[in-house]
Formats: sequence, structure tokens, C-alpha cells
Amino acid sequence: QTTMTLTVPSTQLVEVAELDMSDEVYRGGDEPRTLRWEVWNRGNQMDRYRLSFDHLTDVTVESGEDGDLTPWIPAGSSYNVTVSYSFDSDTFGERVVSMVAKSDLAAQRNVVVEDSGSAVFDVGSVGWLQIFPEQAMTTISEEGSYDLFFSIRNLHPSYEQLVRADIDRQS
Repeated sequence: QTTMTLTVPSTQLVEVAELDMSDEVYRGGDEPRTLRWEVWNRGNQMDRYRLSFDHLTDVTVESGEDGDLTPWIPAGSSYNVTVSYSFDSDTFGERVVSMVAKSDLAAQRNVVVEDSGSAVFDVGSVGWLQIFPEQAMTTISEEGSYDLFFSIRNLHPSYEQLVRADIDRQS
């Protein structure tokens, strides 16, 4: 039989989620939207994290956290940061926003412990799509199932566009 002394040092580790926002449609000049961005405390002590963002100047990003500092997060737990974002009216194309989270406990010891995650947005503009029916439109007055076919043409000279269609079934 033997006795062993095991010393577990204080560790500060952080993980910031990666977000793929490209399935959504964003327009420059729209009102700000919000998202929830997850920050994990992977260390073995309660910690909080100072947040900062890296992005192009045509993107506006703010965290909903007081002073860009998360509340204390227990070890092994996560916290969802509410982030507000918007794009200038002339923004077009892919935009990447990175959120950096730095350990507040580690900073008190003059050690840098940080992680970053990125959110990728596809920002488009309106007016480059042409939609037209493939046959002459008539009034449908009898109950039944009908197939309606429409063509959508991308008129933008150099960019592909994501299209989401909504159908008003009451019209």
C-alpha cells in the first residue's frame, strides 16, 4: 500500500461555439437582430469571460452583457451570450464576425486564456431576382389539387443567391 499526493492546479479553459448563419437571409440596412452565442467554461473553477468582437466596419455587433463581461459560469457549464448584430445598407456578400472570450481569472494572474468562435453571415440585396409563372395565370375556383410552376432567375452579375419562398395560401 502506498500514499500518493495528487495536486490538481487551478485551470482556466474556455470554448466559444462556431455558428453557421448562412441558412438565413440577411439584408443590409435591416433592423438589428439577436442571436444566442454559447460560451463554455472548460476549466475546473468558476470563471467569467471578457468578450470582444472582430468584424468588418460595415457590421455592427454588441453583446447584451454589462461591460462585455459574462456572469460567473460554473466549471463545466455554459452561458448563452445575447448578441445584437446588423449590417450597413450597402453591405453585400459573406461577413464573418468573431467573438473572443478571455478568462477573467487568468487575467488576474497576468495569463491570457482565450478562445474565439466565428459566425458566418451571407448578406444580400433585394431586386436581383426575377420570378415569373411558367404558364398563364388563371383564377382557380374549383376545389382540388393543382401544380403551379414558377421560374426564378438570378439577375445579379456575379453572386449566387439563396432563395426562400413563402406561399400565401389565403390569396
